[in-house]
Amino acid sequence: MSERDGPAARPRAMEEQTLLLYTDGLVERRGEDIDTSPARLTALRMSAGARPPDVVDTVCDGLDALHAEDGVAVVAARPRPRRPQDADAGAGG
Repeated sequence: MSERDGPAARPRAMEEQTLLLYTDGLVERRGEDIDTSPARLTALRMSAGARPPDVVDTVCDGLDALHAEDGVAVVAARPRPRRPQDADAGAGG
């Protein structure tokens, strides 16, 4: 990456936070205002400490992914703390 590309973003997530990545097929529906489905997504409620697979299930069920008009991909991930030996192994290269 060159300097003209700007600084690389390195967001940090807490252990209890879940990162959700999804394709537009999950939230876009023909004939529906573009803001409607993302609003439904943000209105979904998960139990505290929900595991990533449970988050994916809740999101797919809540937005009726099985009947989407386009392909859908959803990934949920949660950071885990590094064990000391993992951190040492990464320091060498």
